[in-house]
Amino acid sequence: MGNVLAEAALARQLFPQMKELFFDDDTFTDDRPRAEAIARGLGRLGITWSCNAKANVPPTRGPSCTGRPGPAGCCGASAAAVTARPFS
Repeated sequence: MGNVLAEAALARQLFPQMKELFFDDDTFTDDRPRAEAIARGLGRLGITWSCNAKANVPPTRGPSCTGRPGPAGCCGASAAAVTARPFS
C-alpha cells in the first residue's frame, strides 16, 4: 500500500496537470482493507481517483470508504460481470 501512495504522490508531482488517477486493475477491490487504506491515503493526498471493480462489490462497501466517495477522493468505479455461459 505504501508504494501505491508514494507512486501516486510522485505522479502528481511529475504531472501537475493530472486530473485523476485510474486503477485499471479488476482485482483492486478483492482485498477490501487494502483498497480502503489506499482510498483513505489518496484522500489525504487530495488525489481524485477511480478504479475497476467486480460487480459483486456494492458501491457502499467498496473502496469509497463506507459509501462516501468524496472524502476518499473516489469519483467513480467501473463494474463488470463475468459469466461462464458460452456464447451462442
